[in-house]
Amino acid sequence: MGRLTTAVVKLYRTATLSQRLALIVVVSVVGSAAFCYTGYAVIGLPVLSGGVGGMVAFWAPIVTPAVVAPMVMRPLERANRRALVLLGQVEQARATLAAEMVERQRAQERLEHEVSHDHLTGVLNRRGFFQACQSRPAVPMTLCTVDVDQFKAINDSLGHMAGDMVLCALAEALLACAGEGAWVGRLGGDEFVVLDPDPSAGRIVAQCMAGWQVVLGEGVSCWVGASVGTSFLEAGASVDQALSAADRAMFRHKRARATDRDLLASPAPRLAEAEIAT
Repeated sequence: MGRLTTAVVKLYRTATLSQRLALIVVVSVVGSAAFCYTGYAVIGLPVLSGGVGGMVAFWAPIVTPAVVAPMVMRPLERANRRALVLLGQVEQARATLAAEMVERQRAQERLEHEVSHDHLTGVLNRRGFFQACQSRPAVPMTLCTVDVDQFKAINDSLGHMAGDMVLCALAEALLACAGEGAWVGRLGGDEFVVLDPDPSAGRIVAQCMAGWQVVLGEGVSCWVGASVGTSFLEAGASVDQALSAADRAMFRHKRARATDRDLLASPAPRLAEAEIAT
């Protein structure tokens, strides 16, 4: 009986409107006839008997559901179909709205990233760096400023596209040598900054910036070096003061190397003297 019921329900769900009505009529007629004829047998009333009463007793359980069931079920089925269509539209609208919300969230994230990151190198821009500094952990940190040596000469001799490639290579090198929990930013031009909780970050960055070869394509490459200055940022201290101290150390380092004949050909930046930000 259970299997038969399951089969009937499955057939009903996959049937068309006409097929459903026919199935309802068949089930109604069979059920009504079985119920009534069983009742006749229980009370001792013959199913087949002469006269008008006998005809009514025999045909009523068959004709009545065959007529009434379509009259009742047809509008109900149409309403059910309309409800299913509406539910489908609602589900489609919900899915569309969910997709729009996800896309808006992604667009918002992209916008926030573009606002806080440098479009050329992908590191934090000035705004993004200072925003990150506001949420820095309450521990002493090392701040390094990095400035490309002879960057104007690179732009003048090799072109601005080569200069952009040097900046991108510098950003990649800083990201590679920065420790976990460090921030790398580009404050403008060829000036970069690193804020790292590692107390030895200044020496590591200086070693990383000692000089590297940038491949510009078509067999053209150049050796690039950068000057590095460091300061130590105590918990709660001013970032601006630490940045100014690191800049002063970096410019002293750059001036000390200004007497070199060719910084591009033989870069050898050293770690500038650390200054304590007060």
